Amino acid sequence: MLRGFLWGLLAVFSVSSALLLCYGALLTVKTMRLVREGIRTMATVVAYEAKTEVWTRDDRTEVTVTYHHPVIEFVDAGGRKQRLILQVGTTEKPYAEGSPVKIIYMAGEPEDARIAKFWQTWLPAVSVLAMGLFMLGAALFVWVFMARRMGLAAVVSPLV
Repeated sequence: MLRGFLWGLLAVFSVSSALLLCYGALLTVKTMRLVREGIRTMATVVAYEAKTEVWTRDDRTEVTVTYHHPVIEFVDAGGRKQRLILQVGTTEKPYAEGSPVKIIYMAGEPEDARIAKFWQTWLPAVSVLAMGLFMLGAALFVWVFMARRMGLAAVVSPLV
């Protein structure tokens, strides 16, 4: 019974890590392309959109967190005025309304603009890669646990 559970756990962690690492690699390539080829321009923070999430802790208490997503306006490379809500929000309002910010976006994709700062640009790729590495570590932990508990031959022979 424990053996089947451990094989299932190993499979879940292995597949999850492979998917997350592949997606993280894709996001990394897209972000590298954005940094290399993206259009940089200035935008104005015109407002913030608050999005509230409620988290339940292990002790069953609820925590309410409000993320503030900047609403920016800018003129894209085609001369069209754009107004959009940025995907990355923070618990603070780091920019005063009316303040200028440098943004970056790919030609033809102004709706995917990001503030041109390291974490604003790289956060999606870094977070997905970190989750993938965590899952890979969990898979390796389960594999080592199985190898010690059942013997290395029992763990390696089904894989060969």
